[in-house]
Amino acid sequence: MSLIPGWDSITGAATWSNGWFWVSIGALILLGVSEVVSHRYSERKDELATQAQTALQEQHDQQIAQLNLQTANANARAAQANERAAKAELDLAKFRAPRSLTAEQRQRIIDRIKSFAGQKYALSVAAGSEASDFLCVLDSVLTAAGWRKHEPFGFLKTDTDCGPADVNILSDVHIRVAVGASSETGASADALGNALLEANIQVKGGRDPTNIPDKTVVMVMVGIKSS
Repeated sequence: MSLIPGWDSITGAATWSNGWFWVSIGALILLGVSEVVSHRYSERKDELATQAQTALQEQHDQQIAQLNLQTANANARAAQANERAAKAELDLAKFRAPRSLTAEQRQRIIDRIKSFAGQKYALSVAAGSEASDFLCVLDSVLTAAGWRKHEPFGFLKTDTDCGPADVNILSDVHIRVAVGASSETGASADALGNALLEANIQVKGGRDPTNIPDKTVVMVMVGIKSS
């Protein structure tokens, strides 16, 4: 007796032959389907790998862009800090620089006030060599314009390179006249003050009710430099 079903029978052999034939056909179909499914999974794997790589690249690009932005912002802040430092250094240098007038500025002031030649003026100065030096610059300009120097009025005086002057505790330059000064004297003071302003000199005007006893004199007061 055979252990293989249908082995010894024509009918059985035919039946099993047909059965295994269809099994082989089914196996081929399964193989084909398996190949298709396997290929699709392989494609899907590549798609997912591409997506993951794209996402990773986008994340990397975003990180690089953020880093570049942070670097740009840091550079901008550094540039602003350097600009502020440079401005502060320039302002400090301007503050430390003594007041002066170029030859062109002196001539322009002379041209503005020489129509008031003969105008009397008195000098007053704050403590310090800077104020004293600039006082003498103004004195030379006034002399060149034909103005006439008047002796100081106050009891507290100091000697400068351009002669005696009253002492003040002011800041900047003050051009003052007496209360009740003539229109001619007032016009002279205004012309001098405006000319100095055009030369970028800090100037203040006004009328002094107590320290200028002569109503025909313009008091030129140089205080300490404020800026």
